[in-house]
Amino acid sequence: MMLPYRKASEVLPAELIEEIHKYFRGGCLYVARRKSLYRVKRDLTIIAMRREGRTITEIAERFMITRRAVRYILQKAADQSAASRENIETASSNATRSKS
Repeated sequence: MMLPYRKASEVLPAELIEEIHKYFRGGCLYVARRKSLYRVKRDLTIIAMRREGRTITEIAERFMITRRAVRYILQKAADQSAASRENIETASSNATRSKS
């Protein structure tokens, strides 16, 4: 899927481009659509509800999605959490080795 490409100078005011340059010098910068932001918030709420003890069926009904979709969201979050812990442990062990 090809993402639409637009020059910043065609769609953004010059002041905003200057502000962006303070943080990002150049290259491709992806800006998520609002729909994606909604899904991130929804997924975080689903994870919180499950931690509170809500059933997968309750969550699915609340968001009008399938139970399979809820399980997928929870599994994806668990995988990302495990990968983050693994990265932290690797960084920690590398720091310990470099002190030796």
